[in-house]
Amino acid sequence: MLRIQVLGLTRAWVDGEPADLGPAGQRAVLGLLILAGGQPVSRAALVHSLWDDEPPDSAVNVLQTRVKHLRRALEPDRPARQVSAVIPLAGDGYRFAGAPGGVDLAEFRRLVRQAGQDHDDRRLDAALRVWPHGEPFADVPALGRHPAVVALGEERRSVLTRYAAVMLADGTPGGPSGCSPRRPPRGHSTRPGRRGSSTPCVRRADGPRRSRHITRYGHDWPRNSAWIRGRS
Repeated sequence: MLRIQVLGLTRAWVDGEPADLGPAGQRAVLGLLILAGGQPVSRAALVHSLWDDEPPDSAVNVLQTRVKHLRRALEPDRPARQVSAVIPLAGDGYRFAGAPGGVDLAEFRRLVRQAGQDHDDRRLDAALRVWPHGEPFADVPALGRHPAVVALGEERRSVLTRYAAVMLADGTPGGPSGCSPRRPPRGHSTRPGRRGSSTPCVRRADGPRRSRHITRYGHDWPRNSAWIRGRS
């Protein structure tokens, strides 16, 4: 069972065990394929995204080597000459063919869609448990300004806004799991005011006006060990 995290640091697990995704340049290739949502990405498009308009002469060879190492990391038991089931060739490029449910980004979006279909923004707390804080691909500088990554940040902020609005309207004294008014677990810290860095928790403040405000708790991975092991 393959699980991949891209919301925050880029990590992967195979059957519950951490997989070595290699240096940032290698993780960037994986990120670009995941951002394509299963669609093929040509070698030329990958090279352009990785090196802009100044690729080295060896760019294609470097790309092929990075793909080879990613395949080894994500499919450690695949025989050497067997076609990759996770990053197969697709035309003149590659595509990510892992199960959508095995990527936290896909799970986040599924839960957001589900809340919309149910017409109940209170259920967005489930999506925010999947992405509690951090920028996508936080450890892959090459993707920081990629349009799809920038759009992801806006996507999460929209979900935060919707969830905060319904909690404020309801006056609900709580929020996503782990965001109750109780003291956060040891080793966790509150981070008020850091935009997009954590999950919102709505509380009713003390005082005659009973004003409401949002506080945020940060959480470290693993967010859901059962998900990593393919049991949820």
